[in-house]
Amino acid sequence: SSGINAEYGGGQKTDFTMPGMTCDGDNIILSIERSTSAVTIKNAGNVLYTQNFGENDARCSDTIATQVKTQVWNYENDLQLAVLDNGDDSVPFSLAERAQVPVPDRAIEQYVVKLPCDGVWFKLFLVGVGHIEIFSKTSGNIFCKEAGAQNWYGGERTDFTMDGMTCDGDNIILSIERSTSAVTIKNAGNVLYTQNFGENDARCSDTIATQVKTQVWNYENDLQLAVLDNGDDSVPFSLAERAQVPVPDRAIEQYVVKLPCDGVWFKLFLVGVGHIEIFSKTSGNIFCKEAGAQNWYGGQKTDFTMDGMTCDGDDIYLLIERSTSGVTIKNAGNVLYTQSFGENDARCSDTRSTEVTTQVWNYEGNLYLTVLNENSSCWN
Repeated sequence: SSGINAEYGGGQKTDFTMPGMTCDGDNIILSIERSTSAVTIKNAGNVLYTQNFGENDARCSDTIATQVKTQVWNYENDLQLAVLDNGDDSVPFSLAERAQVPVPDRAIEQYVVKLPCDGVWFKLFLVGVGHIEIFSKTSGNIFCKEAGAQNWYGGERTDFTMDGMTCDGDNIILSIERSTSAVTIKNAGNVLYTQNFGENDARCSDTIATQVKTQVWNYENDLQLAVLDNGDDSVPFSLAERAQVPVPDRAIEQYVVKLPCDGVWFKLFLVGVGHIEIFSKTSGNIFCKEAGAQNWYGGQKTDFTMDGMTCDGDDIYLLIERSTSGVTIKNAGNVLYTQSFGENDARCSDTRSTEVTTQVWNYEGNLYLTVLNENSSCWN
């Protein structure tokens, strides 16, 4: 919570308190996000403190920093600072000039639109699929080609309302994520609207857009569109061919596995640590070397069950995040299973993996593994 405001060095200082930080192995990892509307301090996936900025906050509310410098007290060793650069490949579009941007072949399409704080009526045409139209800060519609009763331009339009958008300085930043299972509209970290797709949604549920085009009404200036390309460094693996991929030295290891909708029994060997094994869409196990009673291959195996996985088109996408404090398995934005690590978990709690290798049972086709690195793209 925020505390006392005080005059300080020609400005204003706000003292605050926050919940205690959580260690990741021997270290604390703090993520600090700042814009002209707020600053947020995060640790281990939790928000420790947020402070919103208004007109009275002067430089905090109207200026973007050009450089960061550091100072340390009462500690002789090194700390580490990383300043993330998420890039800006935005394209202007307007009433007079439409944008036309190719869409990468990704399971999840990601569009970011920057518009003025008053809101603007605009549309994104997703070629081959339909459209996403934003009328105002509180309403819009989704159109799916060939869907439903096909009573609106050969498809079906769904009107929706949403919570009002929040400005970041002089602009609104909208993040739109679409796959063949759903579309989600986000702003300032909040989900404004989600629409799930099923069989009756036709092109929305079975087609990936190849291109996005824009249209604007009643506004003469530019909006900005960014189509995110988060890369595809996936490696095939199978019963016959194991994958062997180096793991970047990061506090949180991230693995994405693409598998068929029926589910496949597979294992990820985390070299130096243990393994993560998925038996089916509802069960698996985590193995930690040298852990517990060491009664299973010199370590401890923990069996678990989880909610069933959801398909995205013909495939399941699993995101597995592991650090020395725990492992989390996610699918379609939902957490399927989480296991925390403590001192008794030995290698799982004190060692980062340097390499991941794979194994598959009872399936002849390919699965795909992506090991995410810190250069994954984003834009804001």
